[in-house]
Amino acid sequence: MALNQTLLNTILNKLPAALQQVVGDALGDAMFSGYLKASKTITLEDPKFLNAFLEVAKQFSVAPISNFYVGAIAVGDSGNLYFGANMEFAGVPLSASIHAEQSAVMNAWLHGEDRIQALHVSELPCGHCRQFLLELSNAATLPITIANKKYVLTDLIPHHFGVNREPGQGLLDSPKQALKSVQLLEKDQHRRALNAAEQSYTPHTKNKQGFIIGDVNGTLYEGRTAESAAFNPTVLAVTSALNQRNLSANREVAINTCVCAQVASASHSQSSMAIALLKSITS
Repeated sequence: MALNQTLLNTILNKLPAALQQVVGDALGDAMFSGYLKASKTITLEDPKFLNAFLEVAKQFSVAPISNFYVGAIAVGDSGNLYFGANMEFAGVPLSASIHAEQSAVMNAWLHGEDRIQALHVSELPCGHCRQFLLELSNAATLPITIANKKYVLTDLIPHHFGVNREPGQGLLDSPKQALKSVQLLEKDQHRRALNAAEQSYTPHTKNKQGFIIGDVNGTLYEGRTAESAAFNPTVLAVTSALNQRNLSANREVAINTCVCAQVASASHSQSSMAIALLKSITS
């Protein structure tokens, strides 16, 4: 789905001229991949500016089922701002959706962040997302801003399922685990998929998986599994890759290749869901 340029311009006009230039240039860059680099010009301290940025994030939302559009921004330790937006897929189970909060966190992770300083969301997070965010090692103190009101995650989910993740063992900051391929890695996509699997976060099932989506322009989008102790809030590797594509400047460019890497002894497989998701957006 193409961004609504008219609506986007209306949103950008709410920002000071200097910010309009910075954000407009970033969004118009053919290499845009869903985030804004840290800059003294960009600040989220003013609620008016924060709301405008969240409106920008919402423009990436794909909600053909609910027509409910949500935007999120994760602030990485680097100071970079990572957009997130909900994405639904017609014709497949609702559980295949990725929520805006998940989208922003996954976006930060795929860009190399090992910690987020804050999360800003346009709507109150659902229980599904609150549970997912508990996989962050700084979940207990994570600041979340919703409708200009500030919380910490534990305010929103005081009695949660699972244990707190220790520093260095959570989503974003857990170590890479080396895997050995049982097949010849002939192409870059194959090696990238294996690398994505090695970096996936699967402390609950150990079923590591990576997914690479390639488009006709040669751009590759990486996806990794990010598990939740509650299982259902888990973000699949294919969904993660589709999220990166959706947040990019090339979100409408046709897909022409996909590669999946998963543990050979896995107790479950995401393959059937991956096929269904890809059919839903390419048919």
